[in-house]
Amino acid sequence: MNTKALLSLLCATALSLTTSAFAEGGKKHARPVRDHAHECAKTGAGTRDPGVNARQENQHDRVAQGVKSGQLTKEETKSLGDERKSIRDEEKAYKSDGTLTKDERKDLHQDLNTASKDIYKEKHDAETQPGVTPAQPGKPGTRDPGVNGRQENQHDRIKEGVKSGALTKDEAKALAEKEKSIRGEEKEYKSDGTLTKDERKDLHEDLSSTSKDIYSEKHDGETQTKTTTEK
Repeated sequence: MNTKALLSLLCATALSLTTSAFAEGGKKHARPVRDHAHECAKTGAGTRDPGVNARQENQHDRVAQGVKSGQLTKEETKSLGDERKSIRDEEKAYKSDGTLTKDERKDLHQDLNTASKDIYKEKHDAETQPGVTPAQPGKPGTRDPGVNGRQENQHDRIKEGVKSGALTKDEAKALAEKEKSIRGEEKEYKSDGTLTKDERKDLHEDLSSTSKDIYSEKHDGETQTKTTTEK
């Protein structure tokens, strides 16, 4: 049995024993098993890759925002989707032997770097969906990547607040209503085919206000209620 296969077997055994130890209340043996599993992670064995997964999720959200704002055409969206699928397939192939090595992780991150640049390029080129006007000399157009970027960021902050429990259901709903109001205002501003300097400024002021509200709601004393069951 080669070294890689042996590491995979040891890690699988360690994880299995860890689960068994905790299920049976075996505190005496739990620590050594966890240490062994930790050694597996240090040597690169195992297939966990939270960094890669987080970047894939972020890029998915960036593409979705680009579609929503009109910055990405149907063809651009399909091309970016194919590129991201290729990376997921590559990840799956790397994990098929039960390990994801340091070099394989590095390769995935390099591919994700390329995909990230492609997303930025496609979102900021002159190609847009019908009704979204690129800026031209003397004409501001309706593209607003700065506004869109902030909207995307705030959406992610709210989603993270809900996930962490820092935002209650009512707080999340109120913040979502503010986001919706800004999108409606943006749509109205763009309805004449232009988005002027003053209109952009107004949108940014509204986004700044919402940003402060998100921070305030996430850091006040109100959090989600977690139900506990007594044994």
